Amino acid sequence: MPQERERIEAPPQEKVLPADLRTQKILYGLSLQKESAAGKSAKKIWDAMRSKLPEWEEGGGKPEKFVLPPETANAIDSDAWNALQYEIEDERIRLGEITPRVQEFMESRDQMNRSILKLKERLETEFINATNEMMPEKEKKESILFQELLLITDQIARELDIGQPVSPEILRPDGLNAFILSVAKEGAESKSDVPLRFFVYAGTFVRLEELLAKQGKKLSRDHLAFLIGHELAHLKQPTYHIDKPPEDATEHQRYEYDADTNSLQAMDRAGYNPTAGIELLAMLRDNVGKFSDAIGHYVNKSHPITENRIKELWQEYERPERPFFSSQKPFEPLPESVQHEAKLLTREELLKKIQSAESLEDWNKIILSIEADPRATLKDAELVGTRLKEHM
Repeated sequence: MPQERERIEAPPQEKVLPADLRTQKILYGLSLQKESAAGKSAKKIWDAMRSKLPEWEEGGGKPEKFVLPPETANAIDSDAWNALQYEIEDERIRLGEITPRVQEFMESRDQMNRSILKLKERLETEFINATNEMMPEKEKKESILFQELLLITDQIARELDIGQPVSPEILRPDGLNAFILSVAKEGAESKSDVPLRFFVYAGTFVRLEELLAKQGKKLSRDHLAFLIGHELAHLKQPTYHIDKPPEDATEHQRYEYDADTNSLQAMDRAGYNPTAGIELLAMLRDNVGKFSDAIGHYVNKSHPITENRIKELWQEYERPERPFFSSQKPFEPLPESVQHEAKLLTREELLKKIQSAESLEDWNKIILSIEADPRATLKDAELVGTRLKEHM
């Protein structure tokens, strides 16, 4: 018969508790609950610990941990020991302590919140892409417009001390608009891995260039630095809610003033002339009736009157204790190719061709140009198809 192997039992694990005053008080309180399993275990441990107190006092102080004597440890089975530890931790939580169980819950909650934020950001971005056509990633590498935006965005984000990369996203509508998502702001606050994106309509470049041209000026990197800086500055405002209508209009408008001021300071530190920001607002003030978004801001009181924003920026600019060292620099012009690309994205050139098309030969040329353009989208073809049906 095969010999039976001798069973080797593992030595019992030590039972250890903190020896601090809070634990002693908790053990004493639990020991008074004589009818509960945790109370009975606490009574045994408290008696053992109390017998050590004179020894600790003579030795100059109690140790950090109390190892239960073998006779006490053996008198408490594993279920009773686990129940006691749970009761002790419950009492620590009640007293406001961040215990391992609380820490685990907080980490789990934070992880869930980060997952929710990422999902919200993805859904919102997908909706924006479906309605406004974001520039595809493969086109960004060769887009001069994107590279210009990325350069300025990186510089301003660094000066505003935004710890995560911010990706500019170019949308195809021909209006004047720039914004960030509220979920991006929440992501920035929680230091999560939620992507931070700055959205801008391609039409912003075209419209601003047209308005500045009436004043004999050209759109510059300095103008864009203020525009970008204003939006990114909202990421640094903890209680600012982008999508919620303001309950207190005065407080909400204060956020806009602060975003203007922070943008002015950031662009100056980045080497852009801050007067471009004031010039940009002045130009928008003189043409406010042309922009429905701007009118909406005044109706719902989310933004202050532009004239007041300009006055506040001049006050900031003229403070003697805070000089703007980049204010003497010439504005940095944008390459001509930026405007050309923006017009292509807004379909301005395509619309001109459609409006001037008179013969089928003209329409055929338009269709061939779309087929040859690698950046043409389904909406381009739909637009031509719709107008061609109207023409016929």
